[in-house]
Amino acid sequence: MQENDMPSPGQKRLVTYVDPDTALDFERRAASVGLSVSGLLGQLVQDYLPTSDTYYVRQSGHQLMMVLAMVAALSKKSLSAEEMADVRELAKTAAAGAFGPVPPRPFTVDLGGQEDPRMAALHKLFAER
Repeated sequence: MQENDMPSPGQKRLVTYVDPDTALDFERRAASVGLSVSGLLGQLVQDYLPTSDTYYVRQSGHQLMMVLAMVAALSKKSLSAEEMADVRELAKTAAAGAFGPVPPRPFTVDLGGQEDPRMAALHKLFAER
């Protein structure tokens, strides 16, 4: 047992069963990053669990998308196509200045049905550069 494997009084024990290949792969991964198996497991649990900061960031992102969709719908009714194109360019420039370039989507969202074409259009709009 390594020194950092010794439980402190405030720690709780986690136990699970995995197939032998998974256990061996996990042991190898832990050794490759210089941690014990329990050290790597503890780090992965900490990295996985959301903090209040990540909750608020994600919640803000959801609320922002709701507002953007509503503003876009209202703007489309009141602005000409040329004015909408100008607004899109302004938004792209502002977003790139504040947050950097749009990263590629690292995952596919499977909502159990066909993708709403309006959402695909929104993603395309923000992904185009």
